Amino acid sequence: MAHMIWDYAGTPEPTRYMTEDEVKGAKAKQYFQLFFTPDVMQHILDETNGYANRQRVQNPQKHRSKWYDVSMPELEIFLGMTLLMGIIRLPTYHMYFQTEHKLLATNIADPMARGRFLQIKRYLHVADETVADPDDKLRKVRPLLDLVTPHFAEEYVMDQETAIDEAMIPYKGRLNIKQYMSAKPTKWGIKVWCLNEDRTGYGWRLQVYTGAGADGVPETNQATRVVLDLMFGLGDQGYHLYTDNLYTSPILASILQQNHICTCGTIRVYPHPRRYFQREIVVTKNEAKRLDRGNYVWRTNGPQVAMRWMDKKPVYLLSTIQPPHLGNDQLPNVRRFARDGEAQLIPAPPAEVEYVTNMRGVDRADQKIQLYNAVRKSVKWWKRVFYYLIEVSINNGHIIETKQRQKYDIKTRSILDFKVSLAEELIDGRSVRKKKGRFSGDDVNEARLDNTGHMPVHSGDQHDCKVCNSKKIATQHHGDVRPKNSGPGCTYFTERHRTQVRCEKCDVALCMSKDRNCFRLYHIYTRYWEH
Repeated sequence: MAHMIWDYAGTPEPTRYMTEDEVKGAKAKQYFQLFFTPDVMQHILDETNGYANRQRVQNPQKHRSKWYDVSMPELEIFLGMTLLMGIIRLPTYHMYFQTEHKLLATNIADPMARGRFLQIKRYLHVADETVADPDDKLRKVRPLLDLVTPHFAEEYVMDQETAIDEAMIPYKGRLNIKQYMSAKPTKWGIKVWCLNEDRTGYGWRLQVYTGAGADGVPETNQATRVVLDLMFGLGDQGYHLYTDNLYTSPILASILQQNHICTCGTIRVYPHPRRYFQREIVVTKNEAKRLDRGNYVWRTNGPQVAMRWMDKKPVYLLSTIQPPHLGNDQLPNVRRFARDGEAQLIPAPPAEVEYVTNMRGVDRADQKIQLYNAVRKSVKWWKRVFYYLIEVSINNGHIIETKQRQKYDIKTRSILDFKVSLAEELIDGRSVRKKKGRFSGDDVNEARLDNTGHMPVHSGDQHDCKVCNSKKIATQHHGDVRPKNSGPGCTYFTERHRTQVRCEKCDVALCMSKDRNCFRLYHIYTRYWEH
């Protein structure tokens, strides 16, 4: 069979047509919602509220804080704040809400109180495990994967040059699908197989690695199956696929060739060459030491070109894209450095040059995703996958926006500016904090001052004292309101005090002890928090 390369039949661009005025008026949130659609957001909202209510019914002792269902504005504000926290990183979430450290003060925490933010973070959920398949290792995040990832392929047509590689979601906790990859900057984590466009790094399709099946038997020919899954639907369009030595094999190249997809990649030969690879060009490690840098041998088998090229070590490649050499048996040159640091040009096969150039799509996307990443340390592994999907969606949305703007010669922006705008648009100037002004201690109920029928009773349950809590809030809102004789070390106005004593008429918890008589203060002073 002759060496055959098919013309690329696609046009690399977003699938949605937008006019120039629409592009000028489009916001970052609009591009993000191509993937996290209103239906996806509603799914997250429903699962979060459902999970919170189930937990509070099943284990009320561990879930005693006051709870009301999350609203859509609250969920959007929560995500917007989380994105901003990835840009301005502090060691803990609590530090964003502190007011005593002026150097750390930001307005990130203004839209939502700390308690509510941590509540939503605690109960955030994307799947109902009560109805999920117990054998599915991704059941905690499967519904979200099924809702979000199809939109990646629907919204964009890739360029001809594509690449498949592994990405790592950082995670070091206990997890049976956790992987260790020594060659990756992130050694431990959840492995994701990704198909990306080389030029931009657009993530077109992905699969999360789940290890062996439920029966514990490892999957055979897994690498070939992964490539065919990721390339499904792309046949007969003239795509070029670049893969590393985990995937490349003569069998895979033949299958892709039948579907009019050309491939190029490095290939494993140790400890044994892949089946049907040209074994006569393989050398042992001792034989390789006697070869000069730039030594090049190739063999053909139909459209497949098998190559061995000597760099510092022998590099083995298999390609159905590039010929074994340029015209007139010429080879392109690559720059390498000798031991003395002097640069020199070494002849290399065209496949090596193109492989290095076009195998960067996944790494390019990873680099952009790691910048200002919103992922935080968590014992819940599925949250890492959740935030990873958000970051991939942001990266893809930014790429689509860039393509749309370039079409009309509109100035583009960086992914950082895109992410900041997205966070601001999710928050949209809203605040779900309780309005400031009269605080809870400013009680206008004058019936408490009528000196009639106010009897202390023992309630049996511990509750926050009305007076002590009001003094604490007054101090936070209006500065130090402690009496002059209280002393600088007094914590009377900053510590929490709980009591079992209540006023029978007012139904308010009030301290009555040797050190404090809040019951008296509450019933004789209009501004009791000042005494």
